[in-house]
Amino acid sequence: MMKEWPKLQLRLVKIKNPWGVGSEWQGDFSDDSKLWDLYPKLKEELQAQYSNNGEWWMTFEDWVKNFSKVYICRLFEAGKWH
Repeated sequence: MMKEWPKLQLRLVKIKNPWGVGSEWQGDFSDDSKLWDLYPKLKEELQAQYSNNGEWWMTFEDWVKNFSKVYICRLFEAGKWH
């Protein structure tokens, strides 16, 4: 998922580690990043919280620098694709 705030010149991407917990982003907008203190409304809007759950937010720019592939998974749940 990606969210964008043009006025802030900020794009964040939510990443989920498909292998679960234990390896999470430690840079800008990671779970315990000090940048969340500068953007408390974004933290609330995105429901960002510190949790070693294999999910985190990062800037789009950091995502582009650190990942070379993207895999998209569609889930089939209760008779519908999500």
